[in-house]
Amino acid sequence: MVFKAVTRIHSKIEGSMEKIDSDIKEAAYHAWLGYYNSIREIGREKTNVAELASRFSESIGLQRPPFVFRKTAMKMGLKDILGIRIRR
Repeated sequence: MVFKAVTRIHSKIEGSMEKIDSDIKEAAYHAWLGYYNSIREIGREKTNVAELASRFSESIGLQRPPFVFRKTAMKMGLKDILGIRIRR
């Protein structure tokens, strides 16, 4: 019974996520990346932040993480980090 309820809720969430415009999802990804990249106290390596950002992008319904402007990636120290897609 619990499994059915969880499955039903999961389906509703996925349906709702599909209705959200991809521009909004991309903005959420960029905000997530900027926020978690800036928190020094959590002690995450840049590669871990990139991996978690990739998982976040999947969780909000993006097939691939969005591109980041090269200049932004450089300022964030993410230019050569695997998983960060740079807009050329």
